[in-house]
Amino acid sequence: MSPAEELRALAARVTRARAALGVTWVACLGLFGYGLGTMLGARLPFVAGGVVAGLVLLWREARQRVTPMDVVRHLDRAVPAFEESTGLLLAEPATLAPVAQLQRARVEARWPAASVGSTLPRTRARIGLALGLLAAAVGAGLALLGPSPRVRATVAPLLGVPARPELRRLELAVTPPPYTGARAHVEDGDELVAEEGATLTWRVRAAGPVVAARLAFSSGDTLPLARDGADWVVSGVARVPALVQVLLADSAGVVAGDERRLAIRPDRPPVVTLVQPTGRTEFLPGRVPPVTVEVLATDDYGIGDATLALTIASGKGEAVKFERKTLPFAGRTRRPEGGLRLTAALDLTALGLGPGDELYFHAEATDRRTPAPGRGRSETAFLVITDTAARPRADFTGMVLAAEPEYFRSQRQIIIDTEKLLADRRRLVAAEFNARSNEIGADQGLLRLRYGQFLGEEFEEEAVPGAGHEDHDELPMPAAEPVAPADPRAGLEHRHDDPENATLLGQSVKVRLKAAVNAMWQAELHLRVHEPERALPFEYQALELLKSVQQEARVYVQRVGFEPPPIEVARLRLTGKLDDVASRVRASRVEATDSLAALRAALVAAAGAATAADARAAAGGLVPAAVNDPRLLAVLHAFRRLADSLAAGRDCAPCREDAARRLYPLLPVPAPVPVPSTGARSSLAERFLRRLEAAPR
Repeated sequence: MSPAEELRALAARVTRARAALGVTWVACLGLFGYGLGTMLGARLPFVAGGVVAGLVLLWREARQRVTPMDVVRHLDRAVPAFEESTGLLLAEPATLAPVAQLQRARVEARWPAASVGSTLPRTRARIGLALGLLAAAVGAGLALLGPSPRVRATVAPLLGVPARPELRRLELAVTPPPYTGARAHVEDGDELVAEEGATLTWRVRAAGPVVAARLAFSSGDTLPLARDGADWVVSGVARVPALVQVLLADSAGVVAGDERRLAIRPDRPPVVTLVQPTGRTEFLPGRVPPVTVEVLATDDYGIGDATLALTIASGKGEAVKFERKTLPFAGRTRRPEGGLRLTAALDLTALGLGPGDELYFHAEATDRRTPAPGRGRSETAFLVITDTAARPRADFTGMVLAAEPEYFRSQRQIIIDTEKLLADRRRLVAAEFNARSNEIGADQGLLRLRYGQFLGEEFEEEAVPGAGHEDHDELPMPAAEPVAPADPRAGLEHRHDDPENATLLGQSVKVRLKAAVNAMWQAELHLRVHEPERALPFEYQALELLKSVQQEARVYVQRVGFEPPPIEVARLRLTGKLDDVASRVRASRVEATDSLAALRAALVAAAGAATAADARAAAGGLVPAAVNDPRLLAVLHAFRRLADSLAAGRDCAPCREDAARRLYPLLPVPAPVPVPSTGARSSLAERFLRRLEAAPR
C-alpha cells in the first residue's frame, strides 16, 4: 500500500471511530435515562432525553469528517522526520518541481520506520468512551434499585420535574349529536358544558411519574384513561351532570386533581301551542264554515314531524261512536324568532260531522332527536255542531257523554267553583270575575231546575213563590183583596197538575227538597248579580239539605258476615282481671332532615380548628350539592386545598378564609325571631324593677 493510500485509510478509520463513539454515547445516555426514569417513576421522558442527547453528540461527530489533509497536518506536527512535507505524498510526482520530487522521495524513504498509525490521537476517544460507560453503569444501577420516593423527592426538584404526579391540563372535546346541527367545541375550564348525548373525549396532560390515570365521577363511576403519546385519553357519552375529578397514580399512591363540573344541556321536547281555535266552539247546523287551525311549535334543535290528531264523536246515548283521524298541516312557515308556524283548515262537513256531533283535536310534534324523538302536544280544542232539536243541557267543555241521562254539575262542585272564584278574585279583572260568577249561577240554575222536577215544577215560573227574593219581607206588601169563599170540594179532589201531588215523595222528603230548591234560588240570585261571597252560605245550606234527603232515602239491609258475641257486662265489669287485655301502643318516630347539614359542617370546618379529616368530610358533603350549584365548586376546591395543607402539617389560613368567604353568601336568610322590645318603659315600671332587684332573696 502506497503512502497516499495509507493516508486515505487512516482518515477513514478515524471517521469510523468517531461515529462508533457517537453511537456508544446514544446507547449509554439512553441507559442512563432509563435508570433515572425508573428511579423517578417516569421512564419514557428520561429515556427519550438520553437518546436525544446521544444523537446530538453523534451528529456533531459525524459532521466533523476527517480528511487525508487532516491526517497530513497531524503527522507534520507529530513526526519531525517528515520535515512537514507529508502533504507531498498526496500529489502526483509528475506535477511536482524537481526539488519537491527530491523531498517527496526522502519522505517516502522514512515512511515505514515512522509507524504512522501509532501516532494518531486516542485520548479524546478514551475519555468519551469512559464517560459513556460510566453513565451506562450508573443508569443500570438506578434501574436495579427501582423507584425510590425518597430519591425522587430529592432529585426531581433539581431536574425541574414534579416529585409526584401533577395535572397540567384537562380538555374536553365535545362532539354534539348529528341531528342537533351544532358544531364541535372544546371545554377547558372549571365549568364543562356538553349537549345531551354528545360524544365526549377527555384529554389529560400530566407531569411527573404517572403510571396510571382515571376519571372519577360524583356518581361513583370511574373511567380509566389510556396513554396517547404525552397525554391520557378516554371517550364517553354525555348522560347526566356530575363532578369530574382526575386521579393520577404513581408507585407511591394516587394524587387527585380539582373537581370540574360537567353540565349537560338537555334536549327538551317540543313546545306546541294552539293559537286558534281554543276552548269550545259551537256552530249552528246548516252552513258550517271551515275552521282555521294555527299552531306554534318550537324546539331546541328543530321540529321534525307535526300532525293534527282528531277524534269525532257522533250519536247519542249508548250509540255514541268515536272515529280517530290524523291530518298533516297544510302550511309550515319558519318564524324569525324561532320555531314554526303551522296552519291547517278543518272542513267539518267533509269530515262527516252533523247536528249534535263533536270534534276534539290537538296538535302533536316531534323533534329530530335519535333514536327516540321527543314528543310534545298542545291542549285540546272542541268543535261542536249543536242540535237545535234536542233539549238544552249543561255545558260540559271537554266531556263527551256516552250515556243518558244528561249530567249536571253537583252542588259540591258549585261550592268548589265559588270558593275558587273568591280565591282568584284579586288577580282577575272585573269583567272576567263577573263572567265566571254568572257561569256558576247558570250551573246553579240548571241544578235547581233538575231538582225542581221532583217537586212537579216543569217551568221556572212554577217554582216556589218568593224563592228568587232574598229580602222579600222588606218589600211593600200588596193591598188586601177580598177573600173568596173556600171550595168545599178542595179537600176531596186529587189535582194532578198541582206541584204538591205531582210526585210520590214522602212529605218530609218533599219539605227538605223544597227548602234545598229555595236555597238554590238564593244562591243563583247572588251569583247572577256577581256576589259569590253572599251565595256561598246558601250553597252550603242546599248541600246539607240534599245530603239529608239522600240519607233518608237509603235502604238498609242486614249485614251478612261475622257477628261478634254479646259482651256480658255484668260478669266482666269491675272484676279487675286484665289477663286478656293488651295495651296497644303505636309509636312512630319522625326524624327531621336537615337540608343544610353539609353547609353547616363546612362552616364548622372553615371557622374552627379543623383537622384534615374534617376538611375532607366537609368537601365530600358538598359534592352532591355542587353538582347542581356551580357556586359551590370554588368552595369545594378551597376545602381540598385546606385538607392537603393540614395533611402536610401546616394550616392554610388563606384557604380557610376563602372557603368561609365563599360559603356564607350561599346560606339562606334566617327566619325572623321575636326579640324583646327596647322601647322606653314607664317610670312606675322602672321603680318596680329596681325594687325587685334590690329585694333580698
